[in-house]
Parts: sequence; C-alpha cells; structure tokens
Amino acid sequence: MGRRKQVRPRRSGGIAVERQVPETELKEEDNDGDPKLGKFFNPEEPFYVEIDKSLMVSEEHHLDISEILLLNVNVNQEFVGCKLTEELFMDPNLFLRFKSINVNAHLGRMKLGHWPALSEKNTCLEFLMRSNVEGVLKNLVMLSGIIDGTGEGVTGLVHLCSLKYFALRPIFAVELSDSLLSVRIRVEILSNLFDQCESLLDNTRHPWKKSVVNVMTWLRPEVVTSETRYGCSSVDGDSFPTEQVRFEVSRFYEAIKPSKQAPMLEDELPDMVPELRPYQRRAAYWMVQREKAGDEVFNGNATTCAVSPLCVPICLIDTPRRIYYNPFSGNVSLDAKCSSAYVSGGILADEMGLGKTIELLACVLANQMPSSEVPVYLQTEKIPRKSFSRLKRERVECLCGAVAESFKYEGLWVQCDVCDAWQHADCVGYAPERRNRRSVDRDKWQIGNSSRKRKSRKKEIELVEMDGEFTCQTCTALIQATEPAVATGATLIVCPTPILSQWHSEILRHTKKGALKTCVYEGVRSTSFSDVPAVSIDDLLNADIVLTTYDVLKEDLPHDSERHEGDRRFMRFMKRYPVIPTLLTRVLWWRVCLDEAQMVEGSAAAATELALRLHAKNRWCITGTPIQRELDDLYGLLRFLQSSPFDVFRWWSDVISGPYERGDAAAIRFTHDFFKQLMWRSSKSHVWDELELPPQEECISWLSFSPVEQHFYRRQHETCVDDARMVLESFNKEKNSDVAKSDSSVQPFITASEAAKLFNSLLKLRQACCHPQVGSSGLRSWQKSPMTMEEILSMLIGKTKLEGEDALRKIVVALNGLAGIAMIKKDTSEAVSLYREALNLVEENADDFRLDPLLDIHIHHNLAEASSIFPEACDAVEMEKAHRNSPEELNSSAHIERLKTSCEDLKQKYLTVYNSKLSVARQEFRKLYEQVCDGFLKRKIQQATWWLDALHRIDEAEDLSRSLFQKIGEALSSGNLNNKRSRASAGSFGSITSLKYYIQTGLDALYESRSTLLDRLLELDETMENPTEADIVLVRYCRNCNSDSDGPVCTHCELDEVFRVYEARLFRLNKSNNGETVMSAEEAVNLQKKKSALNQFYWSLSRENDRIPDFSSSEDHKDDGKKRDAAEKVMTSKSPSDLEIMLTIIRNVSKGFFSGRETISTSRNHLDLLQVM
Repeated sequence: MGRRKQVRPRRSGGIAVERQVPETELKEEDNDGDPKLGKFFNPEEPFYVEIDKSLMVSEEHHLDISEILLLNVNVNQEFVGCKLTEELFMDPNLFLRFKSINVNAHLGRMKLGHWPALSEKNTCLEFLMRSNVEGVLKNLVMLSGIIDGTGEGVTGLVHLCSLKYFALRPIFAVELSDSLLSVRIRVEILSNLFDQCESLLDNTRHPWKKSVVNVMTWLRPEVVTSETRYGCSSVDGDSFPTEQVRFEVSRFYEAIKPSKQAPMLEDELPDMVPELRPYQRRAAYWMVQREKAGDEVFNGNATTCAVSPLCVPICLIDTPRRIYYNPFSGNVSLDAKCSSAYVSGGILADEMGLGKTIELLACVLANQMPSSEVPVYLQTEKIPRKSFSRLKRERVECLCGAVAESFKYEGLWVQCDVCDAWQHADCVGYAPERRNRRSVDRDKWQIGNSSRKRKSRKKEIELVEMDGEFTCQTCTALIQATEPAVATGATLIVCPTPILSQWHSEILRHTKKGALKTCVYEGVRSTSFSDVPAVSIDDLLNADIVLTTYDVLKEDLPHDSERHEGDRRFMRFMKRYPVIPTLLTRVLWWRVCLDEAQMVEGSAAAATELALRLHAKNRWCITGTPIQRELDDLYGLLRFLQSSPFDVFRWWSDVISGPYERGDAAAIRFTHDFFKQLMWRSSKSHVWDELELPPQEECISWLSFSPVEQHFYRRQHETCVDDARMVLESFNKEKNSDVAKSDSSVQPFITASEAAKLFNSLLKLRQACCHPQVGSSGLRSWQKSPMTMEEILSMLIGKTKLEGEDALRKIVVALNGLAGIAMIKKDTSEAVSLYREALNLVEENADDFRLDPLLDIHIHHNLAEASSIFPEACDAVEMEKAHRNSPEELNSSAHIERLKTSCEDLKQKYLTVYNSKLSVARQEFRKLYEQVCDGFLKRKIQQATWWLDALHRIDEAEDLSRSLFQKIGEALSSGNLNNKRSRASAGSFGSITSLKYYIQTGLDALYESRSTLLDRLLELDETMENPTEADIVLVRYCRNCNSDSDGPVCTHCELDEVFRVYEARLFRLNKSNNGETVMSAEEAVNLQKKKSALNQFYWSLSRENDRIPDFSSSEDHKDDGKKRDAAEKVMTSKSPSDLEIMLTIIRNVSKGFFSGRETISTSRNHLDLLQVM
C-alpha cells in the first residue's frame, strides 16, 4: 500500500510496451497550431479537457497518489532541447489538456456527467505553449502522448480533471528530444474532491464517484483487493468456496458459536428463582458486558477505530500523510471515520428450548440503571427535539367531537391560546374565576309548510374573555410529546400477541415476588374505548418491565407525533377527534428487547417503523431463528440495533451480503468475526452435556387402519410417490446436464422449492395417518364436524365416481374425434366402428358412470348418420344383439331407426331441463313486468312532479339548499373515498336549477332505455319457440359467442348491450381495476366495446402465432383457446344509482313542508317503482 513508483513504472495489470512513432505519422501544423497524428486520430472534431493548474499551485502539500507513464511521446521540433522544469511548468502560458476523439455520440451524456468508458487509444495528453505570433495567439503543442492505462481508468481521470478534482504534473528535469519515448506524470488529488465528499459513509450516488472508483482501481489496484478492504486474509485450514454457492445456515451458525471457555456470570442473583446452567451464565455474562462496554463508549473511555472495509488508508508519494478511501462508493477523506460501530446490545439467538427468557431476566437483574445519579448516557444520547407546530386558526375543535357551532349547547366557550380552537368549557372542565361575558347575536330561521311563515329568532351565545392562559388538552399532549424523551430504568419487551400472557407468567414464575414491577401497555386505541384506566407515562417510568406487542406498535404508529404534528388532516370533512400521541416514543428506555425479532425483518411493516423510532440505551433482539431463508434476514435486526454503518442497506449489501454469497473468503471471515461479537448462538448439540436431561426413550406405536382408512392412505401414498418421483427425475436431469456442462467437482443441490415438495409429500402421509380430514389434502376442513367412517366412505365413492366419469368423458371425446377424422377421410366403416365402440363403452358403464347428455346425443346422431351412409357396417355381432332384443329389427334399417329414436329421446330429455328454466324465467319476468306497469299507472294518476315542488321550496331557503348539497355530496362519495370522479360529481351541482336538469334528464333517459329494452324483449319472445334461420346463422358466426368467428353480433349480444345501457342508468357501475365509478351509460358501453375489441385483437394474434410451429417450446407455451381478459371490466354493484340517491335525499329533506299525505305517498311510490325496475 502506498509504495513509491519506480523510475519506469509498470502498467497496472500488465507490462508497458513502448513503440516508436515513425516521422511519417506526424502531420503539418493546422490553423491553430495543433499537430495531428495521422494514424492515431480521425478527422472527427476532437473533445478537449484543460487541466487547471491554479488549484494545484495553491496547495501547500501535494497529495500525489500515483505515477503514470506517457507513452509514444511526439516532441515538436521547435521545443527539442528544452527541459521540463518547475519554472517552465509554472509559466502561465504553459498548460496541459486531454484530447479525445470519437466522442461525438456521447457528448450529451458527458455533459450530464455520465462518461462512458472510452478506449485509451482515443485519448492523448498534450503540453501546449501559448505564443503571440504577429499579434495572433496560437497554441503550439510541445509534446503529446498516450497514457498507459485502461480505458475505464483513463476516461475516469479525464472526467475528474474536468471537474477539477484531479490534476497532473510531470516529473521535472526531463529534456525534450526526438529520442524521448516516455514521460512520467504525477497524479494529484485536489482539495475540491474532499470538499465534495461529506464523509466516507456518504450514501449519495454521483457519476463522478464511479470515475473515482475506476481511477483508484487502475492506479492503486492493491487497495481494491479483498484482503486490503477487509483487513484480513484466509488462513491455512479455511475452506471457503471460490464460486457462488448456496448459503448454508448451519455453517454460519457453526462459525460464530461461542466458546465453552468463555467467562460466566459470577454475580449472585437473589431475586432469581431458578439456578442458571453454565451456558446460561455465559450468555448472561456476555449480555451484561455488551451493555457495560456500551457505557464506556458513551462515556468516551473506549477506544474508537475506523470501520475497516469502508475506510482503507492509502499512503501518498513523498509525504507521510495518508488519505482514506471507501472502495465501495468512491468517497475519500483526509480523516478516518472514527465513529465507533459498537452496539450496546446484540442478538440473543440461542436455539429454541435453551431458556432465552431466563437469560434475559438474568441480564435485567444483573445490570440495572443506577438510581442514585443520572447516567452519563442521558447527556450524550442525541435525541433531537421534535418541532411542534399547530395551525393557529380560529375554529371549533372540541374534545366531544364538535367541529361546528351548535345552538343546542348553551354553556360557555373557551379558546386555546396555542391553536385558537374554540371548545366547550364544560368538556374541558374550565371554570375561570374572572371573566367578562359578552353576548353574540345569531340568527336562525326555520322552514315550515305552506301554511307556516318563515320564523327567525335570536339566540345569545356566551363567550369567555380570559385574563389568564388556557391550553387545550390536545396541545398539552402534543407539547409533552415534543419534549425530549424522559429517562427510565425500565425494560420494554415487545412480543407477539399470542405469547404476551406467557411472558407475564414466565416473569412471575422465574423471579421472586415483588422483585420486578411489571406493566402491560395495550396502546392508545385500546385504552380509549375501554373502562379500564389508561396507562399513564408515570406507570411506564415506575415499572421495571413493560410488556407490549407488535400489534400495539402497529396500531400506535399513526399516533406518533413525528407523523402527526398535531394538526388534523385537511380533508373534505374534518376529522372529529384529534390524534393522541403514543407514550412509547416519549420514554428513553434503559433496554428494549424484541422477542421473536424476525418479525421486524420486513422493512415495510408498520411495527418495524415504530420499533425503529423507540429511544433506548441498550437494544436486544431475542430470536431462535434469526435467519429463516438467507443472510439478508439479518439486515432487519441490524437496523433495529442501529449497527452503523451496516444499518444502511447499501453498505450491508455491498460489504457483507453480496461478497459473502459470492464466496469471497475475506468477506466471509469478516462477516463471521463481526457477528461473533454481535450475536450469541448456542445450540443443543453444543451444550448437550450441560443440559442435564434424562436419557431419551424411543417408543414406537403401530397404527391399525380400518379398511376405509387403509384405502385412503394407499391413494395418498400413490399420489405422494408420483410427486416425489417427478421431483427426483427433474433433479437428476439437471444434475446430468450440469455435470456435462461444467466441472465434475461441482456438487449439485436440491433447491428449497424442490425440498419443500418432498417434505410436503411426507406431511400428507403423516396427516393421512391421523384422519382423512386432517391437512390441506384432507376430504373436508376440520372446522366442520368430524366425519364418520360411513361418511368418509360415501365421500370417497363419490370422488371415485367423479374421477371415473371424467375418465369416461375423455375416452368418449377421443373416440368421437377419431371417428370424425375417419369421416373426413371418407372412411365410413372405420367411423362406424369407432362410434359403436364409444356407444358400447357408455352402455357397459351406464350403471356406474353418467355421460354428458351432449356427448351421448353426439354418438347416437353421428352413428345413425354414418350407418345410413354405409349400411354394410352393421356387423354380425350388432345384428345378433338386435335379434335377441327384438327379432323384427334384424335388418340394418331398423337398427338405424332405433338409433335415431334414442337420439331424439335424449335430445328432448336434455331440452326439457332448460325449457323448464326458461318457463320459470318468463313467468318471473311477466310478474315483474306487470308490477312495474301497475306502478307506472299509479304514477300517471298521481302527481309525478313531487320532487320539482320540493326543490322549489328548498331553493327559497339558502341554508337548506346548502345542507341539501352537502348531504348529496356525502351520500355520493360514501364508500368511494378513493374515487376522485365520484367526489367531483358530488360537488358539480352549483344550484338547484342544475340539480333539476340532472334529475329530469336522468329520468327521461331511464324511461327511454326501459321502453327500448321492453320492445326488444317482446320482439325476441315472439320468435323464442321457432327462431328464424337468420338468427341461427348469426349465433353460429357471432364474434362474441364464438372465439373462432369474426362475424356480426347475434340478437342475444345486441340485447345484452341494451341491458348494459339500462343497468348503467338503473344501478351504480364501477370499474373492476380501481373501483372508480362509471359516470354515464355511454361510458359503460364504450368500455365494454373496447374490452371486446382488445380481446378479439389479442385472440387473433394468438391464432397467428399458433400457425407457426415452435417445437422447442411446445410444452412451455400452450394456448388454452380462450380470449385474453384485457382492458377494464365494468362491475354492476346493484346499489342505487346516483339519481335514486338524490331523490331519496330530497324526499327526506322536504318531509317537513309537504302539503299532505298524497305528496308523501307519491314520493314513496316513485322510489318503490325505481327499486322494482
């Protein structure tokens, strides 16, 4: 590291090959005096980057990081014999610049800072001298050459020089001559680069940082090796893999297991009931030392060290100074990152059953917060004070939920000095001794019926003018929440809800009575709606152990003052009650323990978010399974422990997780050393001699199955064997292919999904041993009553019957298909034989299995047709069977007639079921039709414009009309809070006139749609019994009914469109993807048409693809013949339409001034008619 470059340094990663450039490659000077290399440069316009010397001259000490070689040097004849001295280099007329070609295609990206990796042959370094020749400034090239380096490194160096982060200067005392082959150049880091890097742990990503990484990789390749970055190397005996392999949890646990020679906790614990075993004393001692060492870090007594992988020291040339480099991000710094990564706490991950609860209780009793003096950590713990801000606006905001003035309240009003909110003095318990009362006149009018006159009255509301100060309860709670956290010696234990009571009982059982004061915190929400007194902050401060659950953390997250700073959210309708801050974030806990800590591994969980906000001196993760799937499972635990810098996912993945999974030996050793200090993991096998368990006794019980259970188990066994065989066969195929492609030393392994399939098969067999209803593969859920053996037998018979019918159906379909192919080939004899085989198969199994009626009709009909074409196909066996049944049907014609008769009987039997359903539907339709007609008749007799009169009355009262619009808005937007269009529709009525127009047009459109629908239904009903030939043809070639047709739509599809229009006017329609309300019937029809058109388009594309055979992927790409379900669906909610909702609200609002019962009856009949329709 930091070695000094030799006189002729070698190229990074290879040997520098020097070559002489013939003089023929030099061209004449161009207009600006720049010489061109004929074979080196293209005639394309070059790109120049000038190196700034001003910053380099002002530097007190040069920070030279490396030396590079300038090869293929070409010296201008005018400067032959000159020497590169420091005085010449400081000449303001001398400057250096890079010259790059073939960059025009990348100029746009380069201007934005994203430099691509250019070839090193397209970039050269030039020394230029400005001269004044006859009053004209010209740039004369003294010398130029190619930099010896990689393309990425050279490009990164040019990029950093353009940003004035790096600079170049030559080694002085070099004489320019024609025989000069190379020039040594120093690469210097400028102070601008350190100013741009805030710290080595800066997580921001900039394009120039990638250039820094490329330059460092080129100039100082030793600093990017794993041994240098991690500060360790593999030792003899290490057998880390060199290729990316599967992460093994057992191997990780074995590497970090503690030693049995570790010190034990010698302190006496008089309040502890059980006697700790040796491995428990070692774990308790480790926990106490982790916490006490954390005190030393906070007190400043512990020595801090730099984080090795993210802070690599680099020695500079000709100076004892060092710089520090982060090889994972490109950050550099003059000072090491000296903040300690020590965690006051850790991960207690003993295997299940070893007594982690007792170990934690031992730590609680052995290391308690000193009560005589305030610990130093309370002064050094940096807990930022939360900013308190409430909207200071005069409004009504009472604890009782009132958000507006009400004349029902006749008491005093009091105003908060912080937020200017008015509240009921009775609700807040305010009774000022000195106050001045003043009366405010308010007008209120009431609307009556036509016989009443408008009345107005004055009501006096008494306000309070206070001499003192008053702060409402909400502001008081929020002010307390913004104050620094209150320190306590309590330990907060967070556990899953099902084991909360178990934790409470374990504490009482393992500690002496009165030793630890325990408190259960149930959250803000649960205590707000119960009669049990709420837990106060004093209860939490005075307790020794506070128990709560992850569900409480999740529910208290919205009550955290960091999210709600006190103001109610400005919604369309204001929230009635303020947010009460949670107590968990107002306490500075001595210790926070997360039981089953794997539950916080998900970074998006609400409980995780609040757990990260908790303030604590010591943090512990208690879990028996810290790793469930992969190494990344530990990241969530490090986030809670605040294990800097690895609580940032970038450093975790780049430094630990990624290299570990790639098999980097140094990264693996660093990870093991890191977690060996942070995690304590003892397994039963490791401490078996200390468990003092009695010898294990093995007892085998043989099960005797009943015949039904034996049959069920045998079937399950056959299924599981088939599944396991498929998994093993696929594994063997992959194994053979991998061995053929790669080295035989690579050991293939079964993936997690394949192992899960094998274990699932064994689980099914174990469940089948218990009862046929157990497990997901059981006959029926256990939530229902257990089945008897007779019920199980009946269900198995029914299941077997269904399987037999399915098998029979497949065979018959296959035979019918083969017979159809034979008919196409004109092989009638073969077709008759196949149809007869299918018919015989159906007749043989008629007592056990039922065939689909359509398939049976198909066999009889096609067999009769084929037999009539080829009568000789009736063989002697069939004729003999007919002779035994009825001798008069001995000839083939009689046999054909018998088939036709059977076919007709099956057809009539099949149609009878649907004819009965159709008859019932027609009767129901006629019943509803007559009911609606009666409603329309009554509506014609009665007054049909009741709602117009009501709106006219409402329009006369401004406040009543405002109330009407508010109620309509609330009703239309209820249940559709995420629907912006529904809310916009609710607030689109600006006056009663627009509301009248909307209702009238809506009713007219509804009645017109109903009339059109009835006309089409009656027209279809006339042709129901005897449809026309044209209707049958339309159904055959309808593009909606048949996926393989592209003809016009049939009569039923046309009627379906009319039904959709009628439904859109009668009900509320929503889109299935986001629940957004469809605003009109035309929009609903257009959405359906777009959906059908897209489905037809995608289906046609799939049909075209099917015509192109693809034998390589025939199994992976199978088209099921169905249309793609594209575009948006329109869902009919069957809820009242907006029109019906508005009429209902108008009737309810205007009940007080209806002229008589007739108008009320008219409105009720009108709404009943809409419901019947």
